[in-house]
Amino acid sequence: MVLRLSLIFSFLMVVLVPMAGSQEACIQNSSSEVVCARPGGVCMKDIMGTVYCSKPGGGVTRDNWGKLVCGPGMCVRTADQAYCSSKPYGGAAIDGSGKAVCAGGCVEASVSYCDSAQ
Repeated sequence: MVLRLSLIFSFLMVVLVPMAGSQEACIQNSSSEVVCARPGGVCMKDIMGTVYCSKPGGGVTRDNWGKLVCGPGMCVRTADQAYCSSKPYGGAAIDGSGKAVCAGGCVEASVSYCDSAQ
């Protein structure tokens, strides 16, 4: 029974949590100010209303603890980590075995890849 609940919880975390929050070019922060990414970038807002934006061609996603992180290219989240393409505008996907596959290779997503919001 515990294993079944654990599997259900893991499924929900992997499938539903990435849907929470959307990536936008401009988004309102907790002070009701509109923050925009540089052209080619996207932004997301964390639970506290802080806006994180990617650099042009980059991606923003939540890590497995719900923290927003960025990458040089598009990002995906595996069961254990968030990864992004090492190339701006590079694609990223999860293969059939649950591993990240990225154009130009994958890098671990990090807040250090995020851009200063405009």
